[in-house]
Parts: sequence; structure tokens; C-alpha cells
Amino acid sequence: MSKIIWLEWEKANFDKAKNEQKPILLDIMATWCYWCKRLDHDTYDNEEVIKFVNEKFVPIRVDTDKRPDINIRYNIGGWPTTTILNIEGEIISGAMYLSPYQMLSFLENAIKLFKEQNKKIQTEITERKFDNKDLNKLKEDIFNDIKANYDPYFGGFGFDQKFPFHNILEFLLQLKDNESKEMLIKTLTNMSEGEIFDKEEYGFYRYATQKDWSQPHYEKLLDDNSRLIAIYLLAYKLTSIDKFKETAQKTIDFILNNFLDKEKNYFYASQDADEAYSKLTLKERKIAKKPNIDKTLFLDFNCYAINAIFLASEILNNKEYKKIALAALDFLLKNLVNKEGVLHYYDNKYYPPYLLKNHLILINSLLNTNQEDYIKKAEELIKLTMKNFFDQDFFYDIKESEDNFGFLKIRKIDPEQNSLAIKVLINLYKKTNKQEYFELAAKTINSVKDFIDPNSVFSSSFAEIIERFFKIKI
Repeated sequence: MSKIIWLEWEKANFDKAKNEQKPILLDIMATWCYWCKRLDHDTYDNEEVIKFVNEKFVPIRVDTDKRPDINIRYNIGGWPTTTILNIEGEIISGAMYLSPYQMLSFLENAIKLFKEQNKKIQTEITERKFDNKDLNKLKEDIFNDIKANYDPYFGGFGFDQKFPFHNILEFLLQLKDNESKEMLIKTLTNMSEGEIFDKEEYGFYRYATQKDWSQPHYEKLLDDNSRLIAIYLLAYKLTSIDKFKETAQKTIDFILNNFLDKEKNYFYASQDADEAYSKLTLKERKIAKKPNIDKTLFLDFNCYAINAIFLASEILNNKEYKKIALAALDFLLKNLVNKEGVLHYYDNKYYPPYLLKNHLILINSLLNTNQEDYIKKAEELIKLTMKNFFDQDFFYDIKESEDNFGFLKIRKIDPEQNSLAIKVLINLYKKTNKQEYFELAAKTINSVKDFIDPNSVFSSSFAEIIERFFKIKI
């Protein structure tokens, strides 16, 4: 049986599209994604689809975890993303999961659009701006939008499928008022009691398809679980609710039992969705075949885990946890940092790209050690970060490079990553008492605020930063 010959995201393959005058079929997938596997099985294994794609397109496949810089520019609403590009890397058409019949129709229409060359859905990335003059009002507007999306019956945000929005929960933890605390407690309680939390092997599934946190999608991701560990620990510290400590402890157990490479001291990325396995009892699971685990090391996912385990060491008074976190951090420093910057992932080889987020989150992990030698490394790394990603007022998400093509030629001012940059600068100021870090944080807040959409729940990261910033006493 023939198959689609998937190519890498490389300039040579864009040159191939130009030379052959063919559109590019860009498939953005994830190893843990159930519907990505269905698309492969149902559609990309179909003989008609295979023949049509191989003859008429240059097919390129991208893993969203390995190339978040591509995903943020080309994803049209989830995974799988099926996008048609012209030879310059501009979007002509897009869809998500498609049956074989739908796919053939979609591809035939894409060929027509490609030939017309003037009917493009998107030819550039534009940064939307807002008139946010007052930081306190912006924070209030974001909080009001969160309240409007809060489900008072089941907790969480939104009234259909439920995701554990870490950024919102982290913001609510900063506020500490009664209304915020009530939303936080209701959400975290219902999540830990709902089907989104695995009661047998522990850990959180990626999201629930129902508003009562039931009928989850069964993949488990390192970054989700790590961020939730930290949230539950901080919520326990805030409220003294033992259920939160218990949930954090169980989730740590899941990560250490399933995601920790005990020889190399780093954490694996994800566990595939397997509904049948997930419905077994613990006794049945011990003899059943476990879901596949993606053993790729992603630096940002590992830093979330390291930060959570440092926090657990402190709050749960467990010295062994600090040893685990330090060993993982040392592995990252040895294997994913060079003189040019911080690498994104590792699976026995080294892979760029150099992304802003990786630099920032690694700096945060270094600061969380509370050890002078690591804090010095953090200061060295922030200098490199400024050199590669900062330009007068903002942090850009990727390095400038002549090798970038398609939408990667455009560096994005990502509000969430700029919020993380401000958080890092605030933490550097607290650890070193150097005024320059505080001043740069203040400058970045004022530059970025007009890129924040006050009506988006995803803006809560910036609202959290405003709250942290105003608490600092100079």
C-alpha cells in the first residue's frame, strides 16, 4: 500500500513547491492527539487521498510540541490543523479533521484557489492593538470577563467543554479576595472530584468534553499536570484545604512514576489517549498494555515540572523532591544550553529553534533554586535573552534569522510570552535587588498593555503580572 510522503518544514521543501508550482499541504499534529490519529487512519490512509496529495501537493507535517513557533502562526483552531499554503508560505485555505470525501473536496477547492493566486485567506500576521491607558482598569476588565465566563455550578470557565485554564487560576491565586477564592475553590474541588482527574493512576487528563468535568479526552500532558501541581499546592497554602494537598501529591506521584527518566533525570512529554485503558481499575491496569508515552524532552515542559517540584519540596517539606528538581535542571543546563541560546527539545539529538519562552522559563527555574550559583546563571541568560529577543520596547517570540521563511519571517509580540518576561524580570529584581530589572519590567508592562485584549480569558496572564507588579515595594 502506498502512503503520503510527509516532508519536514525546511526551506528545501518550500523551494520544491516553487519549482514544481504546487501548493503546500501543512498538517499540524501532536503525538498525543486522538483526532490526529483518526485523521491518519481514516483519511490519510485512503488510496484516493494518498494519490491526490502525492501528485498535486507538497505535503509537510509539523509536530505542534516540537515547533510551537509554526503552530502559533498557522494553527486555525486546534489539532489536527489542515492548512493549504501557497509557495510563499501564505495561507490559502484551512480545515481541521476531514473525512476522505471531505478531504478530497477540500483539496480540489484548494487547487483552484492556488491557481487563482489572489484569493488568500491570510497573507500576513498583524498584531491587534487596544487602547488600554489605565492598568488598574485593564486588570478589572479582564477580571470581569473571567467572572462572565465562570460556571457557578461546576466551576471552571466556559459553559460547554472544560479546560483547566492555568493562567486564570494563577491570576485568582494572586488576588486572594473572597470572590476570587470562591471561584478558585469551586473549580479546583470539582476538577479533582470530576472525571478529568484519574482516580486510579492519578494525574489530570487534558480536558473534559462536558461542563461537569466528565467525559474527558484521555491524553495526559506533562505541562498541564505540572502547572496544576503548582496551582493546587498554592491553593492549599492559601486555604488549608487538605483535598488540594492530596490532589497535588497524587499528581506528583503520577509524574514521578510515569514521566521521569530515572537514569537521565529528565521528564517525558505526554501519554497518549487510550479510553479503554483509562476505564480499567488499577488492578486491571497492572496487567494491561499501557498507553504510549512520548519520551521527547521539551525544555519548557520540563521547567514547569521542575518549578512544581521545587514548590512541592518547600510546601510539603520534602528534601528528596528538591534533589529530583535540581538533577533535572542540571541535565537541561548541560544538554540544552549553548553559547547561542536555549534549545527547545532533545531526543538524543539537539534541535533548534531558539524560542523566547524557553529562555524565560529556564531563567525562572534557575531563580527557583534560591541558590547563588544558579541565580548567577539566570543573570547571564537574561543578557543573552535581551540580545536575541528584545527590541526597544517588546520581547519577540523568535530570533531574527535570514533562514526564516513563510510566516516565520514575522516575529510576533506575544502578550502571554511578554507577561512571562515581565514575571521573570520581577523575580530577578526580587532575587538580586538590582533596579535595572524592575525598570525594564515597568517599561515592558507599559509597552505591552495595548496588545492585551481585555475581553479574552487568555489575557489573565497579564492581569496576574499587573497584580504582582503593584505588590512590589521599591
